[in-house]
Amino acid sequence: MTPPMSVAWSLVAREYARHIMPGFADAARQLCQFVDIERGDRVLDVACGPGTAAQAARALGAGAVTGVDYAVEMLVVARELTAGQAGFTFVEGDALALPVEDGGYDVAISSFGAIFAPEPIRAVAELARALRPGGRAGLLAWLDGGTTQEYYELIYRHIPKHPAPHDPCDWGVPERAVAWLGTAFTAIETRSINVPFAAASPEMAWSILSSAAGRVAAGYRELGNAARRRLDDEMHRHFERFRGEDGTVDWPREALLIRSRKPVPRTKAPGEVFI
Repeated sequence: MTPPMSVAWSLVAREYARHIMPGFADAARQLCQFVDIERGDRVLDVACGPGTAAQAARALGAGAVTGVDYAVEMLVVARELTAGQAGFTFVEGDALALPVEDGGYDVAISSFGAIFAPEPIRAVAELARALRPGGRAGLLAWLDGGTTQEYYELIYRHIPKHPAPHDPCDWGVPERAVAWLGTAFTAIETRSINVPFAAASPEMAWSILSSAAGRVAAGYRELGNAARRRLDDEMHRHFERFRGEDGTVDWPREALLIRSRKPVPRTKAPGEVFI
């Protein structure tokens, strides 16, 4: 039986940090730059994993960063990777019920994390609650219709798709992202970027993903030998498409940067009446 997602991600925490985190580092840096993290900003990293975006925020001058994740072992790894460095706090929690105070942050970010929350509007409300008026929020999402969505469609022919009321790639539809964020934010902007994935061969690409990506790894472990071989064969063929002349794989994953701002409540001038 496939474990809960919090457990699935905990089981792959160290493999994720070793194999997946380096490929996300530049995208996390671009996210932090896109949302204009400034020196001294108080930053909240939602669904932080091993702290990829949290570390990028600190490198850009954030004063203090709080990472929240529901996978306990991801937090263990995040603490290990930032041991001896000031300014990091990592706490267990869910994107739909963040264990943080109201208005405690200048910036909230999430790198391919909050998009998996099963209730997008509630997740947006939690981001807004955590921010001060005028605070900024930035998200990274997989672009709808891109190679990552195609990859997941192949995967879910073989393993059960985690039940959710929406496809996480829906966040990669700019109009959908604007609609969801627009329930609590203004000044919403998007920009597409490339998040490359490199591996020594198609077989190595799939070996990494089937052991280090929580949702996929959890489903893969549940398959029998024959079913695994069928999935292996399909994914080797998939990554063969991205193999270069030197034999290595360069998978060009397309993503969407999204930024927004929490409105500042308007104050009444003396004698003014709001209608």
